[in-house]
Amino acid sequence: MTKEDFTPHAVYHELLGYTLQQDYPDDELNEIGGPHVSVEDIADIEIESVTESDSGFIVKGNATLEITTDLDDGDMFSDGYPMTFSYEFNDDGKIVRQLSRNIDTSSFFAGNDYEGYLVERLGHQAAFQTNVMGILSLLAQSPAAPPDKKCLHRMLYINVITILECYLSDFFMSCIKKDSKLLRKLIETTPTFREQKILVSDVFQTMDAIEKRANEYLSGLVWHRLREASKLYENVLGVVFPSDMNALRSAIAIRHELVHHNGKKKDGTEHEIGEADIRSVIRVAEELVDHIERRWRDVSSVGGPNASPSAGEEPF
Repeated sequence: MTKEDFTPHAVYHELLGYTLQQDYPDDELNEIGGPHVSVEDIADIEIESVTESDSGFIVKGNATLEITTDLDDGDMFSDGYPMTFSYEFNDDGKIVRQLSRNIDTSSFFAGNDYEGYLVERLGHQAAFQTNVMGILSLLAQSPAAPPDKKCLHRMLYINVITILECYLSDFFMSCIKKDSKLLRKLIETTPTFREQKILVSDVFQTMDAIEKRANEYLSGLVWHRLREASKLYENVLGVVFPSDMNALRSAIAIRHELVHHNGKKKDGTEHEIGEADIRSVIRVAEELVDHIERRWRDVSSVGGPNASPSAGEEPF
């Protein structure tokens, strides 16, 4: 091969194969979801430079690493992250070694300044309710034309689940951040951390980084997986979810079909989302938020998570 032969099309299969088979980005993927995340493709390849080396050619460039996250129950989410690279290729166009590679996952952790402002000033429940009021306001302005109304109603229904996920995540993570005892409980009771082994010589390094590792783990969770979320809340905060969450589980399943199947059910028919459906899912989400807030006040007032109430009280 010559320098001119190293085009994006020419290096595509070698880049993808090397990434999947020889240098899988475990560290980067662990930050954004760990085993739930997989590399699907490398897209938008751009070659910045090609220079000759003793063994062949050094190729520098950038691309987009396309990933898929398994959200459970058949729900998948796709995203892409910028990647810069420098590889040495031989004369046959095969990668012989990696010189550098950087995958920028910072967008995954990007915060919402307005949301943070609401939480700081009003509290998690009030911030959740402010977002609900925004949905109701848009619902009141719903267009008259049926096609537009259908699209808006679907989007609002989906958004109710989104703001509930945001509440579950932000509430839990703020509790961990404020109380080192809860952080310790998270590490001691969560299988992901309990199964990890460290050398005695790494103890202090691990302690220094433990909060960061906990935040990365929690940021990578899919909070509408109610089974996982409820275990965390119970094991760490002492907050037991209601015993009957069938209505919320059903709403999450509908959200999945709206997002990933254009609203089609398994039988081929479509979900008809009306104002009543949106108000119903809002009510179900509000009930869980109210339940969590009450239970957390109960737990906090009696000295902490070890004195949590019994499971199954106040089902939906």
